[in-house]
Amino acid sequence: MSLVDRAKNILLNPIQEWKIIAAEPASVGGLFTGYAMVLSAIPAIAGIVSGLIISLLFLSGAGVGVLSKGVGFKVVGKLLEYGLWLGVLFAVIFLVAAIAPSFNGTNDQTKAGKLIVYSATPFWIAGILTWIPILNILVFIAASAYTCYLIYVGSKTIYNLPDDKVAGFTVVAILVSIVVSFLAYLIFSAVVIVGLLGGGAMLGGML
Repeated sequence: MSLVDRAKNILLNPIQEWKIIAAEPASVGGLFTGYAMVLSAIPAIAGIVSGLIISLLFLSGAGVGVLSKGVGFKVVGKLLEYGLWLGVLFAVIFLVAAIAPSFNGTNDQTKAGKLIVYSATPFWIAGILTWIPILNILVFIAASAYTCYLIYVGSKTIYNLPDDKVAGFTVVAILVSIVVSFLAYLIFSAVVIVGLLGGGAMLGGML
């Protein structure tokens, strides 16, 4: 199945698509290279394009040197963010696999990979619009809600969990994702602040 068909089906017909996903062979590496690394590039590319536009608008009068530094910082920042969130995805997969036995599931990273990678589809697709300030919050809320729904629907099919365990597993998996993402955000923010301070010092020297 093509990447486009998989993304479309998981968004529009998740109950049936999870059954197909559960039955097909996969590996964590294949899920990353064949799906996650491609779709997660959408918000990164959107961020780079919007960053380039902002840099051209606000730094175009500061000279070629300053403009190139500003553009370079935007590109490098988004590339670092892209890599960081792929790392977050892997960490969440590992942790979700580890907690599954507590809910009558199995410690199977491939199953966890299927659940977490495909459930993240709404976030990646929504990345096309998240650079628009007015839509940012609304799109984030909608993508978050649908991701939670996908985890809930997918957990029973992928792990074959008992009905009374699905809700608990879903809540814990979501909390794990939130905590890991928050810690990654703190790390990324610290890196950005250091970069901004260093970039500000460079710009000051050039001006």
